[in-house]
Amino acid sequence: TVDKGTSLSWVMTPEEWELIPRWKPEGNTNKLMRKQQELESGSTKWISILDNAILVWSGRTSDKLGKYGRGAPVFKARGFVNMSPHDLTDLLLDSDRVHLYNKYSLGRSDDAVLQSGVNSKGGKFGVGETKIVRSKTKIPFAGKNIMMVNVMHARPLDHIASSSSSSTGMDHAESGYIIISRSVCFGDSKAASENEIVWGVNVLKSVPDHPGKTELLSISQVSSTLIPGFLAHKIGMMAVEEFFNAMRQCSKTGV
Repeated sequence: TVDKGTSLSWVMTPEEWELIPRWKPEGNTNKLMRKQQELESGSTKWISILDNAILVWSGRTSDKLGKYGRGAPVFKARGFVNMSPHDLTDLLLDSDRVHLYNKYSLGRSDDAVLQSGVNSKGGKFGVGETKIVRSKTKIPFAGKNIMMVNVMHARPLDHIASSSSSSTGMDHAESGYIIISRSVCFGDSKAASENEIVWGVNVLKSVPDHPGKTELLSISQVSSTLIPGFLAHKIGMMAVEEFFNAMRQCSKTGV
């Protein structure tokens, strides 16, 4: 369900935690993490570092998940963007503005808006916005295009945190939003099953004492038979870095 999918970041059983990838730091992430140990994580100096740099990890999902997503690398990245969590969420949900941060996008359209309004409550799908989108994307280096149909859901973090806290006794109050995207297949579409977003998660948190700034955590895993295995990691890393760079550029132009 939508509620369960958005709550996994806060409440998981030990067995479920075993399915989480073992993350490998990429690029200068180890160096930056050592720097963080010297500084307070919320200090102005640390924030200024992640205003320009990003922390990136890669991994692979456990075989315990079965064939779903097996073999496709998964990436986790973290950094800051000078835009409020609400405005950044609005940008990511707007299908008409995808080209502003994804130069490989050949278009995205809303096939069905099941529930509108990221802050909506009491709807058929609970809290937040839910829609089904259709996207066409050019694969770097491969010279091919893929079409995918995905379900997108976004809701406030404070709703998830309060729901989790009531059942676990834990205090997880956060200010921000979470957006989850996963591919859906209709009928016996072979193309859809061979090209899919296994996981697309963006957690957008406000930064204390820094209004108009977002701490962005992005987790992505895309599986496609059109991407050669030896290129999958390279394309994934490139996509993560370009995503953050594009988000920061959008914040400068005020889109």
